Amino acid sequence: MAAASLQPVLTHAIQRIEETASLSIIPIYASSGTLARQISQGAPADLYISAHPQWADWTLDRLGLPADRAKDLLLNRLVVIAASDLARTELKDFASDGILAMGDPAHVPAGQYGKQALQALGHWRRLTPAFVFTANVRVALAFAERGEVDAAIVYRSDAVSSRRVEIVETLPEEAHAPIRYRMIHLSPQGEALAERLQSADIGRLFEEFGFVHLAGR
Repeated sequence: MAAASLQPVLTHAIQRIEETASLSIIPIYASSGTLARQISQGAPADLYISAHPQWADWTLDRLGLPADRAKDLLLNRLVVIAASDLARTELKDFASDGILAMGDPAHVPAGQYGKQALQALGHWRRLTPAFVFTANVRVALAFAERGEVDAAIVYRSDAVSSRRVEIVETLPEEAHAPIRYRMIHLSPQGEALAERLQSADIGRLFEEFGFVHLAGR
């Protein structure tokens, strides 16, 4: 089980891993909070990758697992995007009648980071009427790709994976907590997969998709 923002890169990574290792992988993608709750309620999973350490730590606590089951895998950045054929608008100039998509801060890490950044930058209260909150960050990306919203706040990796949007603005790292992906292995099979995801060749793939791979750093 993995955060929805990982779907593009993990699709390629899983194919590569299955070609070179005796692992059969069935991926399930959703918001990190949704997956954490499902796992805590008994949903079967070998590996869980959260887009926010909070949900990984919450899952460890709920399952009574030791801290050494967790490992940080990736870093990401937060960006504002718009469809390639729409006017470029930074958040400071965003019109009061615009529509801005973002993951729901109640359970979507991209939304949690986004709210934190907008509050730090002084935009949260002004932009509140513009928000459309989505079930995960990939839905926010899809809205922007189709031009159904004026802009969206997503991860840099989401923008890199799409040919239909442009990055309008990269939000300052100091405006929000580090976007750190943390994985938990829940079985021996999950541990084997976690080790493979930390390898150098898969690391290069993550970097191509806009992530920072933490293995060896």
